[in-house]
Amino acid sequence: MTRAARPGTRILALDLHPQRYGYAVLETPTELLDWGVKRRYRKGQPRAESPLCRRLQSLLDLWQPSFVVVTEPSKSTPARMRKLLTEAIEKLGHRRISMRCLSRRGIRKAFSNEGRITKYAIASMLIEHFPFLASRLPRKRRIWESEDYRMSMFAAVALVLAASGRRPTASH
Repeated sequence: MTRAARPGTRILALDLHPQRYGYAVLETPTELLDWGVKRRYRKGQPRAESPLCRRLQSLLDLWQPSFVVVTEPSKSTPARMRKLLTEAIEKLGHRRISMRCLSRRGIRKAFSNEGRITKYAIASMLIEHFPFLASRLPRKRRIWESEDYRMSMFAAVALVLAASGRRPTASH
């Protein structure tokens, strides 16, 4: 699907990582319904069905989205992540929910004309649009630090806004 979402459409966005995923549910054009991060710890857990698929089922049951948006895997995406994405696509196929993949470059271009913008800058723009997310924003990361898990939530919100064709405007 390459067109922007119609008004009244409910979109679920997923920012997938091996140990966590961020999600956001937006009812276009303006209402952010739910957002968060789910983490997985593997100690002693069987790998029969991934927790992502179980939790994805509960999100789909709760919000009944019109379509789901995920970040398009790049060439360097690990095989384990590609497997998770394949499992998610199968779950969506059983429910007849359409899915859209957006590239990281496409997401950045949605928030900046030249596409040169950091995740933290995007998250700051999102806080201007959704001030209730301000308490969840981690401090700016130093170059030697790993990314805070909460950034997945902001990445999912950015993903859902980029998919819906909306760009938060800075308030002056």
